[in-house]
Amino acid sequence: MLRRCGITFAFRSMVAGLLLAAACDAAAAVEEPEFYRNKQITLAVGSTPGSAYDFFARIVARVMGRHIPGNPAIVVKHMPGAGGLTVSNYMYNIAARDGTIIAATTQSMPTAAWLTPSGVRYDPTRFSYIGSISKDVFVAYVWHTSTIETLDDLRNREGIFGANGIGSAGIDFALIVRDILGLKLRAVPGYSGQPQVKLAMERGEIDGSFGNGWGDLNATQPSWVPERKVRLLAQFGFERYPDIPAYVPVIMDLVHDEADRQALRLVTARQEFSKPYIAPPDIPTARLAILRTAFDAMIEDPEFIEESNKAGLLRYGPMSGAELAALTLKLSQTPPAVVERVARIFRDFQSRK
Repeated sequence: MLRRCGITFAFRSMVAGLLLAAACDAAAAVEEPEFYRNKQITLAVGSTPGSAYDFFARIVARVMGRHIPGNPAIVVKHMPGAGGLTVSNYMYNIAARDGTIIAATTQSMPTAAWLTPSGVRYDPTRFSYIGSISKDVFVAYVWHTSTIETLDDLRNREGIFGANGIGSAGIDFALIVRDILGLKLRAVPGYSGQPQVKLAMERGEIDGSFGNGWGDLNATQPSWVPERKVRLLAQFGFERYPDIPAYVPVIMDLVHDEADRQALRLVTARQEFSKPYIAPPDIPTARLAILRTAFDAMIEDPEFIEESNKAGLLRYGPMSGAELAALTLKLSQTPPAVVERVARIFRDFQSRK
């Protein structure tokens, strides 16, 4: 079964307020229980077929409709491009605002608006958040032949870590940790995805990955950690995750300056979002309540749990729509100086490539 992990920084009162609003929304939902009867919901997926986002979207399409009054059919439509910007921009500017179009967007969608705003044409605080299927925690690791043994080794010895580019955890996490902790991290962009990063690591081209999902690592290479083919250097996230060995340090625990913590939180918050589902801004309150209620029921549906666990993709979570909205609002209140600091780090990296 899924485990619900709490959000640890101080916005519980905000969540409580939004949860109260959600309860009022749920009461309003009874006003139009038949809206979805004989209708079809389009589920736009911001990634290519075969990804974890696509895997979950196909289960959602099969299961969520049975928890919506009227049992509408849900049809998946892939809308990849620009690291998830294509589907996010579409949902904000073009999609019908009547509750008949929802989207599985990417985990970096909310923070991209502040950190890499080029091409962003949406305000993440205005989306109608439905929920997130799961959280994930990211880890940094090296191949067992690397000369890097621990995170502390990176204070005196350079480690080379591969990833896609700005916007991918492997680059973003490495850059912010290098800036905060002064580690000798060299981030190498240009890999098309984690499979290519892992092959490069096995070939000895790079030391490892500085931002791979723990769920992805265990689902795709289940023998690597127990057989010690990789060495875990660090884990990210707002709290320690129980499945990761206790000797692996939590980066957040190593950061004590508040401005540094805010910068790290802004970059790594995508772990909390992980698999977010949204509707456009301003959909009718009662319909958003229907979608949120159905999403929450779907998460507990035996078929959904069985298929997700079978694939090894469910680790932690989920998050409700109210919690997602609260987290997005909290991140939007990050001091401008902190946002500019992180954005500048990313811009400098891109200009030096």
